[in-house]
Amino acid sequence: MNKETLIELLIPHKEHLTTVGKWEEYASKHNLPSYYSLRKFFNDWNEIRIALGTEIKGKYDRNSLIQIGKEHKEHAKTIRMWKDYSANQTLDLPSPGQILTVFKDWSSFKNAIGVENERTPKYTKQKIKEILEEHNEFFISRSQWDIYASENKLPTYKTIRNHYTYDEILDIVGKKKVFNLSKEELIILTLKPEYLYKFLNSTKTKWDEFARENNLPSSYKYIKTFDTWLKAKEEIDKAYLTMSKGTE
Repeated sequence: MNKETLIELLIPHKEHLTTVGKWEEYASKHNLPSYYSLRKFFNDWNEIRIALGTEIKGKYDRNSLIQIGKEHKEHAKTIRMWKDYSANQTLDLPSPGQILTVFKDWSSFKNAIGVENERTPKYTKQKIKEILEEHNEFFISRSQWDIYASENKLPTYKTIRNHYTYDEILDIVGKKKVFNLSKEELIILTLKPEYLYKFLNSTKTKWDEFARENNLPSSYKYIKTFDTWLKAKEEIDKAYLTMSKGTE
């Protein structure tokens, strides 16, 4: 398939090219190319949207961000909450990155829209251990823990790491590091929605940072299994498309 044919294929679906996350969800349900597949023909997301004639929204100014923030302030307590909320809305809300190009930090944005900073409670090492033991089933990765912690007013991963090493945390919650996976097991793991997009769009260095934080195999494991980093991406993207067809 060449670029022109690809554009013709996508034109009937261009209204769904709002965000990468929403496109991935829509494409998987309709047997359309994933964002990673599109990147083989386009440099970035905006180039894809421009080629399809999709309007690119202009920059937000301070006043418009404040107005939007006030309308959705209950979801602006943390960057993570806003990111998850804005990604799942039909409204075209600004991303955290767009907000932080206008405000120097997230606290400044919260102050501007009238969201009070919640006082962070102090935790002892023993208390954190008790929390981890009680909520161990929810410690799947750093990012997922922080979402769960935010929703349940628990210490963040960063707070926990002030008291325990990563290995100690895994011991407390009864988890083991991911090491000796077969090729099939590695593909299945990477196809999980919370990992797939990050994997397909990361350099080896970026993936290794993410992998360390989320107890995942390093880029070396993928290269050892698939021969090269690019081949790993190609095979996993192919597996994703095959899986998507099977769920229709």
